[in-house]
Amino acid sequence: MNPARRQYGQRGFALILTLMLLGMLVLLVLAMTALSRIDSQQVAVAVSGMQARQNALLGLRLALGELQRQAGRDDRVTGMAGITGVPAGAGHPTRHWCGVWTQEGAFLAWLSSGGGAGSVPLLNATNSIALLAAGSLGTDGPDKEHVHVIKLPIADLDPDGSLRLRGHYAYWVGDEGVKLSAANQDHTPIVAGLRHALGELEPALALDSSRFARVLTYAQLAFVPASPLTPGRLQSNFHSVTGAHVRLTATSLGLQPRAGAINVNTTNARLWRGVAATYNQVRPEAPLGITTATIANRLRDGIPQLSGPGKYSKGPFLTAAAFCDSSLLESALKGSGVKREDFLNAIGELFTTRSDTFRIRAYGEAVHPLNPAEPTAIAYCEAMVQRSAATLSGHGRRFAIISFRWLGPGDL
Repeated sequence: MNPARRQYGQRGFALILTLMLLGMLVLLVLAMTALSRIDSQQVAVAVSGMQARQNALLGLRLALGELQRQAGRDDRVTGMAGITGVPAGAGHPTRHWCGVWTQEGAFLAWLSSGGGAGSVPLLNATNSIALLAAGSLGTDGPDKEHVHVIKLPIADLDPDGSLRLRGHYAYWVGDEGVKLSAANQDHTPIVAGLRHALGELEPALALDSSRFARVLTYAQLAFVPASPLTPGRLQSNFHSVTGAHVRLTATSLGLQPRAGAINVNTTNARLWRGVAATYNQVRPEAPLGITTATIANRLRDGIPQLSGPGKYSKGPFLTAAAFCDSSLLESALKGSGVKREDFLNAIGELFTTRSDTFRIRAYGEAVHPLNPAEPTAIAYCEAMVQRSAATLSGHGRRFAIISFRWLGPGDL
């Protein structure tokens, strides 16, 4: 072969090889750049997610602190906003807010972010967030109202002294004592052998099932029947039934947690149906001569308006005795053939006007540093808390978290 041609071919091959190597180098640079960008995005997402969770935990801590401050003392009364006149039905997302009063009837606070010590505020789509919605309750409606609370900002100071929005938080404290208790766990019932009539609200929850003893959470109630309950059947009873709640009760051993107390400061008709059915369960030889729904509706409609000893209009019963002695209970039983005294002898020991078990849900949100109107991450969490016999200096008896979990938007 001609030497000139051979040299020309070698040069051409070297050029091609050089171009290939340059192409591979360019591809490698592009790949490294893309990988670096992805890593940066993942870090940014992780940081935003962590910030949202921290904001949710901030909401949880503030909720627990407010609960401790307002309801830690023995002389506090708790109840739901329905007793102040918030009606049942869709479009009333504050009906299941929990309020705290003194035993003299002075209102202290709503245990929801943005609630404060005034009347229940008006909520709108821009200032509020749902903490109980279709995932927990199904379709909004009577005694299944979704719960919204006000979002509050989290800001810090820039070097120039101006405030910059970093995110939002929100919380809601729900009163578990205004529900039927499905399981006693390790706690002694207030009335020996007495169980709430859950079958009135969900026939599949027959009390003869041995599985009740193993129920720790509300969701586990689905597995008490041989055929597990569908989500919808659990959702229908979320505001009316709980896994277990306790009430601190004076005993010969001091204050001890007892299961099964019912806080009467609620206008939830489903709860009152269960209470009436519990009487029928205890006294099958002398049942109520009217439907449980009739009694429930009378109590729901009458509680906000009643006023008298131990009860202001649109306020709570201040003592269990005030409820038991009220004309409202007498009128609710009218036509039943059951005297008030007999009704109270059967289940009167269950009634109380404060609760010691609460559910806290909290929300956290991180926002884009350059566009505060754009959330970059959100987080939700839930804790169950119970009041214990241990005291906290200046704030009554200590509330302790007994369970905690992170929630997804679909869990709400």
